[in-house]
Amino acid sequence: MAFISYIGIIGSVIMALGAIPQLYKTLKDGHAEGLSLGTLFCWFVGMICLLLYVIVFRVNDYILIANYGFNILCVIIYLKYKFLPRKNIVKVESSH
Repeated sequence: MAFISYIGIIGSVIMALGAIPQLYKTLKDGHAEGLSLGTLFCWFVGMICLLLYVIVFRVNDYILIANYGFNILCVIIYLKYKFLPRKNIVKVESSH
């Protein structure tokens, strides 16, 4: 395997792992209030497109398939907590 392939694998794994801290925070807090709906929508659509691309054109690239699948799962969880939070969110308005 070429060196650049290892760089791609490392980048793919780091990208997938990057979702875990936010996922932990969302599950712990019981909501995804701080996440932009636009960001979640773009992330979701982008991951679906990339997953379809990899499945069709890069057969057997299981690392990318797992990465995109994991990211799609994370976005679905974020969207669930965005629209159906587990905990009530108390918004404090400033008096300024």
